[in-house]
Amino acid sequence: MTLLIFYIITIYVIALILGVAVGVLVADYQTNNYREKILKECEQSMDKILTLKAENEKKEQELKRQQEQITQRQTELWRREKALQAERVKLENDKEELPVATMAFGYDFKAPSTVYCPDESLIDGKNIWFIGDCHGEFDTVQSALSFISTQDTDAVIVFLGDIFDRFADGDKVAKLILQKMSETPDKIFWIAGNHDDGLYWDESRNCFASNVRPQEFCHWLTKHIAEQGIKDLGLQLIKIIKRLPAVLLLPDGLCVVHGGVPSPDGVFDDDPLVQVRSMDDLGKFRHDFIYNRIVDAKDKCGGECGMVQVVNFYNKLQTLGKKANRLLRGHDHGGAKRYYWNSFPSVPSAENKDIAPILTMTTISHWNVENGETPRGGNLSYTIPAIAKYRPGNLPKVYCYYPNTQTWQAEEEQQNGN
Repeated sequence: MTLLIFYIITIYVIALILGVAVGVLVADYQTNNYREKILKECEQSMDKILTLKAENEKKEQELKRQQEQITQRQTELWRREKALQAERVKLENDKEELPVATMAFGYDFKAPSTVYCPDESLIDGKNIWFIGDCHGEFDTVQSALSFISTQDTDAVIVFLGDIFDRFADGDKVAKLILQKMSETPDKIFWIAGNHDDGLYWDESRNCFASNVRPQEFCHWLTKHIAEQGIKDLGLQLIKIIKRLPAVLLLPDGLCVVHGGVPSPDGVFDDDPLVQVRSMDDLGKFRHDFIYNRIVDAKDKCGGECGMVQVVNFYNKLQTLGKKANRLLRGHDHGGAKRYYWNSFPSVPSAENKDIAPILTMTTISHWNVENGETPRGGNLSYTIPAIAKYRPGNLPKVYCYYPNTQTWQAEEEQQNGN
């Protein structure tokens, strides 16, 4: 009996152990199946993720391609519009009778250019002199021309713009320039200034007007409009001015302009020259060349130009096969001496060491306090006007008129520039 009970207990224990073992095996099998299922699902999810990633990359590439096509189309449309605009201007010019036909260096008013680049053959051997903003100071212009004639009897005179407004004799300066254009067109060249460019005829009010202040000349024209030849004078000037170049780029790299160079409209805008593909495309920036100001700063925008903008302009011209390495301009009147060099002194020398100084020069001999010109030192009634002579490979040589000796005298050389 005892032995029977022992066998029964033994069998029960063995059965219990076998049951536990089978349970463990079944659980392990189920666990392995679940693990394999999870791994398979993970692989499937990863495949889906990779597929979606590939599809997104393909879509992004397609979108990028479409954007590039749109940009190309926009650029092409912009260039076509500029070409059509140039053609319309050409047709208009061909129809319109002009009081003069040409200027020095072969400039043709029937084929106007914003940036004019004469061939070297048109420059070689010529004695070129520059007269800055004169703003209607006829006596100063006459004095400068008289002095220049004693230095070079065959001189070519380049006016940097702003021939009227501020002072009283804008009509006399304008008539003088027109006369020289008519009699000796190969001896005179005129770059548009902002006061020149601002003059227009207001048909609705039957008067002359200007987009620039001060604006004495348009008021003078309107006041004397009934006098013989005055209205014709104003209308002739407007015809000529809208065809004047904004930039004279000489073959040796001297860039002559009234105002400045193209600059971005806002702080976050890109370099505006990016889309320029030809010299004709620079016509879009006529306003910048005439109105912008170059200031002592590394990077500027909104009507001001810093070192970066000057460098960008030089580099763009180089890509277009032209050379620019120094700049002569007017526009800013300076102090008691009407010229100064801007070599961007506020920019670290390591960054601006390769930038040639910029010569800013005007030919004004008086202050005009009533029109907002504040004297910065010197005599309140008289300033030192400046003119300059072209020197190949260098900035022009500056000459100033000193009232105490009543003579034009060469200025001392600028150590790092002139």
